[in-house]
Amino acid sequence: MKQAQRDQLINAAQGPADQAYMLADRAWATFPSEARARYPTLAAQIGKAPMPRLRGANFGNTLMAGFAFGNIGDAINNAHASGKIEQNMQVIEQARSIITTQTALVMALRDAIANNV
Repeated sequence: MKQAQRDQLINAAQGPADQAYMLADRAWATFPSEARARYPTLAAQIGKAPMPRLRGANFGNTLMAGFAFGNIGDAINNAHASGKIEQNMQVIEQARSIITTQTALVMALRDAIANNV
């Protein structure tokens, strides 16, 4: 795979991730304050977990390193991109875990509300 294509794919993966971040932020911003007031223990951690962010690629930097250092620059770029992809995979797993935990907290709160109605 060419470096430009790889960098485009790395950056393209950020689109759906950014949409998911915005959706989660919107959900936490609209979380009812009444639920927080009535169930402070259950609601305390809902929406409070910071979401990790994916790292993008900069083809301009890739191109400059390749141009300036030739094959060595290309090798450095490949190693750097590989590390960035690995880190992004870890970020995705962290985000999945956070959302799973947040969903469980919301479900526990829903159950508490249903039992008190």
